[in-house]
Amino acid sequence: MLRKIILKNFRYNLKNYLLFFLSNTLAVSLTLVFLGLKNNLGEHIEDEATNYIMKSDFFMAVVMLSVVAVVLTVYAVRSYVRVRVRDYSMLMLLGIRKKMFQMIIFAEYGLGWLLSVIAGFVCGSLIYYLYQELLYHLESDMIEKSMIAPKEYLHTFVVSLVIVVVV
Repeated sequence: MLRKIILKNFRYNLKNYLLFFLSNTLAVSLTLVFLGLKNNLGEHIEDEATNYIMKSDFFMAVVMLSVVAVVLTVYAVRSYVRVRVRDYSMLMLLGIRKKMFQMIIFAEYGLGWLLSVIAGFVCGSLIYYLYQELLYHLESDMIEKSMIAPKEYLHTFVVSLVIVVVV
């Protein structure tokens, strides 16, 4: 029964949830691309100083991207809650228990977050592949065509999870 309520609520409010979904998808895909390129390019640059500078630049880019993702997520969640406050008020008025109310909200955001992470992984992998092809055609010695390492997916997942939990 609760599952039906959550899924129906989620589907009904999908257009209101779009900003959160898109911002999280964008943040996940770009983080994955930056981490994948940092890993791929770092393995093929032999000069230690250049390698260090490049890795720190990519790390700073991921940090800045995370800050932007936090700001976007805060804005999207506040916007979504503002739109949904009437529905939440109705649930409270109907006498739903606090624990059940928290579980519904957690499930809505969790489902949206998980779907946006999956979409971000797909988009990020595609962007990574296209960017890798572009770099390979420009300078084939600089990059080797490869898949994104599983640890990059894990790091991206953890960064996204931390952002959503903090917000």
